[in-house]
Amino acid sequence: MGHGGIARADPPPQQTICEIAHHSQAFNGKVVSVSGRVESDGQEYTLISDPACPAVGIGFKYTARASHSVAAQRLRKAIFFTGKPGTQDKVITVTLVGRFVGNREKWPKRLILVDEVSNIVVRPIK
Repeated sequence: MGHGGIARADPPPQQTICEIAHHSQAFNGKVVSVSGRVESDGQEYTLISDPACPAVGIGFKYTARASHSVAAQRLRKAIFFTGKPGTQDKVITVTLVGRFVGNREKWPKRLILVDEVSNIVVRPIK
């Protein structure tokens, strides 16, 4: 069983943020794996996005168990405590695995309940 109660023998296939966002109904309730760029104002919103569809983002929230993982703590540190809070002075890329919830009544409309965080890369914007 994966962290947060997601049972699977193999990791889910990698999807793009664009595919998931544009086909929310097909992915709703399913475990997904996505890689993308973190966009954050350092206060209220944090999304994962893809330059191929820049107007679309997917919010993410950690499961209870995942929130205590070293990788999730590292990602939080990169977003909020490396340089300025948010991503205005840095580019952060990451891979997230978790259950996708689409067409929510509240913001964000699309959300990944993150079970695993990996492949964190932080680059300063020069």
